Amino acid sequence: MSTEELTRELMAQQRHHEEHLKESMLSRAEAEVENSTEADSLTQEQARELAAQQRHHEEHLKESMLSRAEAEVENSTEADSLTQEQARELAAQHRQEEQKLQESMLSRTKDEIS
Repeated sequence: MSTEELTRELMAQQRHHEEHLKESMLSRAEAEVENSTEADSLTQEQARELAAQQRHHEEHLKESMLSRAEAEVENSTEADSLTQEQARELAAQHRQEEQKLQESMLSRTKDEIS
């Protein structure tokens, strides 16, 4: 498996895992709202804390994934492997996509709470 394929596979696995985490966090937030005996038990501050915890966890996962991809690129001797610049570009694109997803998730969570 070439480095490019490995990088794509690892990034796809990470995206899948992050989507699962986001769905899980949203489900938990919705369940807390639905199961609450007081309508206002989950405040916006609590929602922000949940979103911050999720972002922190996702950032940790991204950094871990990027470190592994960069290590693989650096260790690769194949002529068709990704260059470090290409890996950085992919990482930057991935970060932008994740930021958009996080903003969307936070917006959806706020809308659900409101």
